[in-house]
Amino acid sequence: LTLTSNGATTFKASGRYAHDAVFTFELEASGRVSSFTAFKQVFKPVPATAKPIPPKWRSYIGSYGPDFIPAIISERNGRLYCMTENIFDYRLTPVTETVFRMCPGMYTDEYVVFQLDADGVPYGLTLCNV
Repeated sequence: LTLTSNGATTFKASGRYAHDAVFTFELEASGRVSSFTAFKQVFKPVPATAKPIPPKWRSYIGSYGPDFIPAIISERNGRLYCMTENIFDYRLTPVTETVFRMCPGMYTDEYVVFQLDADGVPYGLTLCNV
């Protein structure tokens, strides 16, 4: 992305994934960036001591679906992420033990639902009702 200044803390971003997307930076009193907003999401630095994911979530990590365009579940900074379209990692927010909300963006108001066998082992997932 190329950022073009549109004010002291506002920029327009254009490139492969966005055209004239607005990025707005929030500053602390010291002038240090504390967060920024883009694509209807607020981004903040991750604490240096992020909590580990719950043990049950570890079993969800892996690749689901066809080899040419899988949904890939990974863990980072104490959270689960779902890579879709072989492009972006979308942060997942737990709703129940097996249902996770996708973050705003391409999948606004959509969910990942892990399918478990009788022993509680994941064998698949439903991504956005597909």
